[in-house]
Amino acid sequence: LQVNPFGTWAKSKLETHPELAEELKEHLVSIGKYVQARDIVDFLNRPDMQTKHNISESIHISTAQHWMHALKFRWVKNHKGQYVDGHERADVVQFRQEVFLP
Repeated sequence: LQVNPFGTWAKSKLETHPELAEELKEHLVSIGKYVQARDIVDFLNRPDMQTKHNISESIHISTAQHWMHALKFRWVKNHKGQYVDGHERADVVQFRQEVFLP
């Protein structure tokens, strides 16, 4: 077998440190409904987190986005549409049949 001259692929810190992944999940859930990758970057830039998890440099925003995807967080666009319920009520049906569309 040939030897790979490039070595082995580096693993993500989330794979090698599951406690970090759990802490990130808890932090993102505690933020609430609107989380973003910048929240991970800011969380890991705290001095207590850097010493606890032996992090010497800040992570890039794209790394934080990949980590959010790995942690099963998804982002979607807010759809701004109109939704009206109650179109089957008796008074609405009567209005539609007798007044609106005679």
